[in-house]
Amino acid sequence: MKKTWIIVALIVMLLISPVFAKKPTAKLTVNGVPVELEQEFVTSGTGNDVAQVYELTAPIETADYKIVSVMVNYKEDPHIDYVIGVIDTGAPTSFSFTFNSPINPVIAGPTQVHSSMSLSTTDGDTTRPYNGVTVTALPPPAGIPVDSDGITELQVTTVSDGSVRNNIGLDLGGPSVFLPDPPQSSTWGPFNEGFIPGPVSSTGWNDFQININFRGSGGGDVYSLNGRSDIIKPSPIPEFPTVALPTALIVGLIGAVLSIRKTEEN
Repeated sequence: MKKTWIIVALIVMLLISPVFAKKPTAKLTVNGVPVELEQEFVTSGTGNDVAQVYELTAPIETADYKIVSVMVNYKEDPHIDYVIGVIDTGAPTSFSFTFNSPINPVIAGPTQVHSSMSLSTTDGDTTRPYNGVTVTALPPPAGIPVDSDGITELQVTTVSDGSVRNNIGLDLGGPSVFLPDPPQSSTWGPFNEGFIPGPVSSTGWNDFQININFRGSGGGDVYSLNGRSDIIKPSPIPEFPTVALPTALIVGLIGAVLSIRKTEEN
């Protein structure tokens, strides 16, 4: 009877474990206030190429800002890319986005990392001369480490092993930029860095995160951002037995052919 209950308990745990499994998340804070994102979750691809997509299903609008679009694509290999569209309609507004994904399987040992980011703006001023657009990178939330260049940057990418969170060393877009008019529309970037050696964990990285933090200049200015970050474990160099096996096989085949020819000649 005891064994039966143990088996039943194991089956129940297996059934409910997906409910408690960590899933990708997309968070938004505006002027320090969390905003609920109406997300539509879509899964596409097969095998190691499965992509999990979160998308804002309807714009979020107040007197001070409008969140036009948010779409983030997660892959647990891991990879995160995003597209954001906001309008700073009132006074200068601070925007903060957090995109977080589990890493499966965990990555231990040497890594390679890559990040890219681009931002385009459109001046909301309807009178000429236009007053230009200012983008100011803001520090990430408390507990999110930054890279070592001493510059406050808009896109910060980190990994965690469950106890320690490390910056991958490729923060992008900072500290601020003024985009004058004309033209009415301008681009900041693109920034594209890596692949370079990334942080190393002896126990294994199991969490991947991008933080986007910036302040607009208000007055109806439009901001469109897109970016991505990747972290990969380099393919291992085949060990000697793996390399030697095909060589030994070829040598053996050549020897067999020569032996057969010698036998036929005799």
